[in-house]
This record gives sequence, structure tokens and C-alpha cells, in this order.
Amino acid sequence: MLLDRIDQRLAGIETQLKPALDELQSSTTGLDALKRKYQYHIWACFVLVGTLSLFFPIIAVIILPAVLCIIFVVYALLYIGVKPFVSKVMTNVHLVPPIAQALNMVYQAKGESDIYEQAIQAGIASTGSHIKVNDSVSGVRNGVRFYFTQARVESSAISLPELIFSGGVLKFILHDDLSTDALFQTPHFKDAFKQFEMFFSHGSAASKINAQRVIVRKHTQAQALLISLEYIGDVFTPLTLEGQGANKWLEDVASFMLCLENMANSISQAQQSGVELEITVTE
Repeated sequence: MLLDRIDQRLAGIETQLKPALDELQSSTTGLDALKRKYQYHIWACFVLVGTLSLFFPIIAVIILPAVLCIIFVVYALLYIGVKPFVSKVMTNVHLVPPIAQALNMVYQAKGESDIYEQAIQAGIASTGSHIKVNDSVSGVRNGVRFYFTQARVESSAISLPELIFSGGVLKFILHDDLSTDALFQTPHFKDAFKQFEMFFSHGSAASKINAQRVIVRKHTQAQALLISLEYIGDVFTPLTLEGQGANKWLEDVASFMLCLENMANSISQAQQSGVELEITVTE
């Protein structure tokens, strides 16, 4: 990892993260090994039962469906359920919080539902039957407080739920009323926002982000700037733990948090310079 090169405040954080990172990689590797070990036993049983059913049709009616259910359950637990759960818990508890703390921010696995509700009311985020808000980062820079939270919204379809919204909402608390037009024309914020947007639009091989479709919507209201980003993926979950995947993901997490910090600092500079325009809404 090169966390200390990203920011000097992260110097020494790699030593703190290494035990948890090793444990995470060991746990997921163990689950993969367990899956490989038992998949051959399961398929062997399936072939055996299938062969016997040719001679004893009753087996095909009673036992074969049970074997198929066992295969599905085992794969669901080892591949779909347990492994992502272990990975998410480890990252939420042991990996992301120390990086946030070193940068004087607060990370919580539970998202800020109030912020997403405000984005819905502002017309820059979608609503649906099932709204899951998770992973929030908050902090304050030069008097500018900011919040980021991820959200996933689905419909209540009878068959397969339809994905309505996937992405995140970013909120800045402003000292004075600033319009999106005014703020986004200031050089410092313009550069900081471009860097923030590039994090998503250019994608990352280390994070679970589908960079093929990124939509940014902005809304300014009294003493607050809301930014909604629509993307597929999860900033705080590694795409892979193999090789250098986990290390690169941790660098992505740190870079993302620094993007939030740079935007907050640029807003503070804009406010100190006395940018004044009427409040507008831009989509």
C-alpha cells in the first residue's frame, strides 16, 4: 500500500490495518477452499443419484430434487451469502474506520437516511418500496460540514425487484447562500469536484463500481448543497481480495475521502471570497 504517499496523515496506518487485512484474506481464502472441497462431493452425489434414477425412477422423483436443493443451499451459503457477509463486516469494522479516523472523519456502516430523504425531497434522488441506506462518511473542514452516504432503492416487484436507484448522496452545510452556478465556477471547487467526479466516471479496478453509467445531479437550498451520484457499485467494498486487490481498494477509500475533504476546503474558500448569487437548482 502507498497510503502515506496519498496523505502524510496516513503514515503508519498500514501497520494498523495489516492484521485485519491478513485475517480477512485468510477467511475468504478459507471459504473458497471449503467451497472447492465440497463441490466435488456434491456433484459426485448428484451424478450417482442421477445414474441410479435411470434404474429406479422413484429416486428421480424424490431424491434428485433434494440433491439439487442441497447444491443450491451450499453454494448460496459459501459463495453468495457467507463470503460477502464476512468481507463486508471486516471492512466495516476493521479497515475503513481507521482510515477515516486518521483523516479526522467519521465512518459508520449505517447510512444517513435523513440525507437521502432530503435528496428525494429536492428531486435529485429516487424513492421506492425498499430503500437501503448504508456506509456514511462525515467530517468538517474550516467550518464546512459534509456528509456522504450510499443508497440502493428497489421496487416491490413480485418476481425480481427492479433497481430504481443505486449510488450516493453528498451534503455540504454552507455558511452563506451559494448557488450551484456560482460555486461551480470558482476555480478551487471546480477542480475539486472534477476530481471527485473522476473517481466514479473513470472507475476503479479495486472497488465495486460500474463506471459505465454515472449521473450527477446537484441541488442548492438554504445553507446546504446536495449532490446525488447515480452509479452501480459500492465504494466501501473491495472487488477482489486476491493479489494487490485489497491494498488498491484501501488506497481508493483514502483517495475518495480526500476528495470529500478537498471539496469542503474549496467551499470554505469560496465562502471566504464572498461569492454571492441567487440560489438556483441545476440538474
